Amino acid sequence: MKALIVLLLVLPMACSKGPSSMKPNQATPQNTVRKMMEATEKGDLVSFRECIDCTDKHNELLAAMFEYAQAGIRFRKELVEVFGPGAVEEMGQEDHLMSPALADPAWIDKLEFKINGDVAECSQDKHENSFPRMVRKDGKWKVPFDESAFQPPKIFIELFRESAKAISDSIPDIHKPGMTVEKLKKTIFERMK
Repeated sequence: MKALIVLLLVLPMACSKGPSSMKPNQATPQNTVRKMMEATEKGDLVSFRECIDCTDKHNELLAAMFEYAQAGIRFRKELVEVFGPGAVEEMGQEDHLMSPALADPAWIDKLEFKINGDVAECSQDKHENSFPRMVRKDGKWKVPFDESAFQPPKIFIELFRESAKAISDSIPDIHKPGMTVEKLKKTIFERMK
């Protein structure tokens, strides 16, 4: 589950470099990651969900996570437009909206997985926390969903939705005179309280 949480925290940053011309399938773990990124960027919850090994009872939680990721994408695009690409790094690693190390989608091509049957484990220290394990179901690679990490689910649904709202509500602040990246960080965290 840690993989899904980390993935959803970095997706907003990783996705926002622009659309890929590739139409990814899920024949490889890398293609599944690529498909998730493109689905997130395009706002395609259905395609995103196809990349997660879960059941219909998780739909509301996944939708809330996706809403959070979408807010992060919009925020990052505005942030970079106003403050430049350096603002992403300035937001800092502790901020759940930013991940400068993953801001370039080319990192997907560098992911290495050790495949053993229907299980793939990331063999790179740099990204193993993002994708420690993937599973193959019906010939498609997926990120496993461990619902035990989201108990009780209603709290996490509320958390993702409130966070998405705080981020979305902060987007207009980016354009305010005298606004700085540091002030934006504080504004977002205050809204998340």
